[in-house]
Amino acid sequence: MAPETFCGETRNPSVDVWSAGCFLCALVYGRPPFLDKTRAAIISRVSSGEYVFPESKTVNPELKSLIESRSEERRVGKECRSR
Repeated sequence: MAPETFCGETRNPSVDVWSAGCFLCALVYGRPPFLDKTRAAIISRVSSGEYVFPESKTVNPELKSLIESRSEERRVGKECRSR
C-alpha cells in the first residue's frame, strides 16, 4: 500500500506508479521492498520510505536506478512522515 493510503489522502495516478515500482522490485529481487515481520513494521517502513535491496543479488545498475527513482513531487510519503 502506498504511503498516501496510510495518511488517508486521496489516491491519484502516482499511487499506481509507486505500486508498479514495488511490484518491479519484487520481480527483480524476489521479495517485496518493505518486507518485515509485522504489519505495523511494514507500515512504518512504507511511511518512512525505508527499504533495503538484498545484497545477495546483482542487478543491472540502470534497473536498480529505475526502481529507486522517485520524484520529490511524488513523495507524498514525506508529508506523512512529518505528521
